Amino acid sequence: MDDEERYGFGGKKPTPANPEAEKLAAAILAVIDTESRLADAIDRVPSYTGQWRDEDYYAREQEERNRAVDALYDLLRPRQ
Repeated sequence: MDDEERYGFGGKKPTPANPEAEKLAAAILAVIDTESRLADAIDRVPSYTGQWRDEDYYAREQEERNRAVDALYDLLRPRQ
């Protein structure tokens, strides 16, 4: 057996992450996820949109991305 510490299978249990770090990681991943879904929605805008603007086709994804960015900012901004 090598010198690395063993985890699981009779070895050590992983140490939990700091709850605040977990919140930050979740917020970052939410921004990444919503940014990806927004890009996909923008790519799916049809070439002919008729009376609608391109933005109408991805407004929901834009809103979700904006709220994810706001949530991340709320975690990072300095408290007074």
